[in-house]
Amino acid sequence: MSTVLDPPSCPRSGSSRTPGWRHPWVAAGLACLVILAAAADRSVALRSSGIGSREAERQPAGDDSVTDQFLQQFQPLRENTTRRRVMAAEVVAAATENRLDSDLLFALIAVESGFDRTAVSRKGARGLGQIMFPTARAVAPMLVREPRDLYDTRRNLAVTAQYLRELLLAGGGDLRVALTMYHTGPRAR
Repeated sequence: MSTVLDPPSCPRSGSSRTPGWRHPWVAAGLACLVILAAAADRSVALRSSGIGSREAERQPAGDDSVTDQFLQQFQPLRENTTRRRVMAAEVVAAATENRLDSDLLFALIAVESGFDRTAVSRKGARGLGQIMFPTARAVAPMLVREPRDLYDTRRNLAVTAQYLRELLLAGGGDLRVALTMYHTGPRAR
């Protein structure tokens, strides 16, 4: 990853008691994602091959010291080097499979769950990407059959990346539109 986020400057969406996506912490999280995409000098645009960054192939993030530094900032990964490497590899794999910029997926997970795979929001969104079960079932019915499937790192990342890609396509490649739809759900469409 080319940019290291400071978690206090990019608050998690579930960190306050005010309901709804209009809460300032959620808006700040969305802003962090947009700023990260711009600061990393990436463009999330539709291409003939799909959605992704301008750079061709990336090195596996598990060997990237910047990625490791970034992941050390999050409590669930702080003490375990192996866990950080596995998480980085899983995020990069999910992003690659869905032709997304891996930095975007890292940022989304950092804002949504702080890399806590057991996170549950007040509204019932679960796992790393804070996906609602009905949304996950609609996106990947063969992968997610019951709510507890969203606590599985690989499944949650796959669904999160696939859902984000679908939203980017629906939003014409506009990252701001896609992230707004991600937070507000189908009603934003």
